[in-house]
Amino acid sequence: MSFDTRLRAIIQEERYSNQQLANALRFNLSATANYVTGQKEPCCQFLMQFSQHDCFKKYTIWLLTGNVEPRSGQVCPVFSTQEPCV
Repeated sequence: MSFDTRLRAIIQEERYSNQQLANALRFNLSATANYVTGQKEPCCQFLMQFSQHDCFKKYTIWLLTGNVEPRSGQVCPVFSTQEPCV
């Protein structure tokens, strides 16, 4: 599964639009949309903002690698036991 597919799964699980994701991460909408659609690879700043956001940090390892670490709180959308943030 590609990065953009995993990113789309996360924002769908959390019920965010591209605009809401961009706002939450304090990022440009057009750049965010490019990452979500796979037109561009995300920059380090986007990944840092994502990994520090309360709603998204639980998905960081899965987003980057496709692996989960449930014992350390790192999950994928299917295994998330937390309620969506929105």
